[in-house]
Amino acid sequence: MTEEIKQATYIDINTQSAIPKQFRPTKKLATIFILLILAVMISGLISFPYSSILTGNTKDISIKIGYPLIFLELNLDNPNQFPLNLPSFMLDILLYLIIAYAIDIIINLAFNTQKTNTEPTTEPPENNADKSNSIADKVTKKILKDTPKKTTQVQYSNQSQ
Repeated sequence: MTEEIKQATYIDINTQSAIPKQFRPTKKLATIFILLILAVMISGLISFPYSSILTGNTKDISIKIGYPLIFLELNLDNPNQFPLNLPSFMLDILLYLIIAYAIDIIINLAFNTQKTNTEPTTEPPENNADKSNSIADKVTKKILKDTPKKTTQVQYSNQSQ
């Protein structure tokens, strides 16, 4: 008789009625969020000015990371400058979080509609023949109900030689 009783938390109780199930964030939200941040950082590193390094011009080299606002700028000309721009970083993180939430909701809606379309309906289909109320239909049903059903018996023979 070891049963675990799960107590609902305050957040579970309040979000059950306020937020529909389709719009609740899932565990995929964090993964999508991290993938967005990594994609932005990789795109910033790809746009690194390799041609300036090859020509020997190091004054104009700076690595700028962030989209739409540049939140991290590594400047080789002035290494004492703080590379993080905090207001741009906060706005970009908020934007990435909103985009990750939207992607998560779209994925949830796509999978939920696919599940609901493949599940069979529990209601039986309506039979329009049973709803007829004409006198001829009632008489026909009564006649067919009173007649005994004929059964045919098939005899199988074992033919072994």
